[in-house]
Amino acid sequence: MLVAGVAVVHAALWPRSLPLFVAGTILAGAGVGLLFRRGVAVTQGLADPRRRADLLSTYFPAAYTGSIVPSPNS
Repeated sequence: MLVAGVAVVHAALWPRSLPLFVAGTILAGAGVGLLFRRGVAVTQGLADPRRRADLLSTYFPAAYTGSIVPSPNS
């Protein structure tokens, strides 16, 4: 969903289509949400129960930073 959403956003830039841009943004946002949720689930599954909070508190800043930093190809 994330890749498809980004592709739709890029496709919306050429004809300057607001509805297509909004649809791509929603699709990409849903993809980011699903990836973030899966990352939390994997982190919880791999963490030692006594150290789970420590690992999750490290995961959140890394995941948020990764989602706000622009890619080099932008």
